[in-house]
Amino acid sequence: MLVSLGMMIVISSKGIDISVGAFMYIAASVTVKLYSSGIGLLPSIIAGLAAACLCGLFNGAMVARFRIQPIVITLILMIAGRGLAQIILGELSISFYYTTFAEFGDYMVGGRIPIQSDIMLV
Repeated sequence: MLVSLGMMIVISSKGIDISVGAFMYIAASVTVKLYSSGIGLLPSIIAGLAAACLCGLFNGAMVARFRIQPIVITLILMIAGRGLAQIILGELSISFYYTTFAEFGDYMVGGRIPIQSDIMLV
């Protein structure tokens, strides 16, 4: 839902960003890696969001400062971001079953919108 809101702003301003999937992968990788290392749920989520914000800051700086076309810089981060996320994880998948993080996904937003409960990165 957060990604679609961000993309709505980008598309409504006649822009393009094809790296949002890589942003989510990096944020999820950072969150999962920190949480599996024993750091609490909230700090892990905040660190994952901070990682995604840094990626967005990088994209914005390259477009604004160096006048690189948005399609080019987002394509670069789309490819490099997936590789970075795989380096962060160091393995192909991490799954969370019967943990607080998995239970976090069993809730509904506003009582109507379900949040996915099977959390697995591949």
